[in-house]
Amino acid sequence: MVLHLAQASTEQIIKYRKDRFQWKMKRNKPEFQDTSDQCKLALVEQLMVDVSGLNDNGEPVEVEYRGPDGQSHPLTPQVENWKSYIAPEVKIAAGSVLDREEADFGDEFLKN
Repeated sequence: MVLHLAQASTEQIIKYRKDRFQWKMKRNKPEFQDTSDQCKLALVEQLMVDVSGLNDNGEPVEVEYRGPDGQSHPLTPQVENWKSYIAPEVKIAAGSVLDREEADFGDEFLKN
């Protein structure tokens, strides 16, 4: 499955980075909370503009979903709530890819 994402704005990236990890007070002690999966999910859902698949030859194909009628239909942005038909695990994995690309870009930037 290929998720097509729009370019994230500076504000979206800053919010994503800020919200990934939080400190909360619990019984008068700071407690670290990792909310990175929820943040990845939210960011990818905001940025998703389309979805497609790849066949065995690497060529693009339509992704299908099973509708309330039990039949398979093409999954496109025109389908109501189309993003909800994509598993959260797929969206979180896409967010992880974005994290790695950001880290790679940072490393490359520091080398120059």
